[in-house]
Amino acid sequence: MAALRFDPKAYAGGRLMVVEALSGTAGWLRVTRLIVTTGGETSSHLLLSGMTDDGVAMEEEAIDRLFLVPGESRLALGPEPPAAALDRIEATLRARRLAEAEAATAAWMEQETAKLDAYADDMERAADAEIRGLDAEVRARRKALRGNTSMALAAKAEEQRAIKKLEARRDELMLARFERKRVLQRQIEDILDQVQASLALAPAAEPVFTVRWEVA
Repeated sequence: MAALRFDPKAYAGGRLMVVEALSGTAGWLRVTRLIVTTGGETSSHLLLSGMTDDGVAMEEEAIDRLFLVPGESRLALGPEPPAAALDRIEATLRARRLAEAEAATAAWMEQETAKLDAYADDMERAADAEIRGLDAEVRARRKALRGNTSMALAAKAEEQRAIKKLEARRDELMLARFERKRVLQRQIEDILDQVQASLALAPAAEPVFTVRWEVA
């Protein structure tokens, strides 16, 4: 079993009070890599499970600062690491990281669906404005056509053809609007599928190392 001995006095970057508070103590440290899938992306986090010999769990900040301090490594023969106690500390850290990952997934889902909703609203407003304009033009031209009794038959036929083109354009816009809705709904469904898939994936934990530590 590897053992690390840290010397706070050898640290040249100033005083690390959280490390100095550990002077004269020793304990155990286990490092585990936690692999989590959130929002369709996979990320890894290091779980730093540390404790002193008297059973006090170490804060992750203290462990981070501890590794800023110069030290030396040696091979130590002695008792086995307290696996049960380290398991309990690791379980707490794991739950914290998973809660953070779930919050990140929720934020990603809200952001992506909000962007799609905003895009849909913009397209809807633009399409509605054009459809209303075409409807108004069709009504106005039909009214004018009905009221013009002196228009030649050929001119009336041509005007009817122009009105039909406007109606066809309006109908195309309405169909395109409904198709956009279907596409956006599918995209939102894809996002929800990704979220559900990530929740269904069990996080993976990979042991990195376990060491004995002491602070001079």
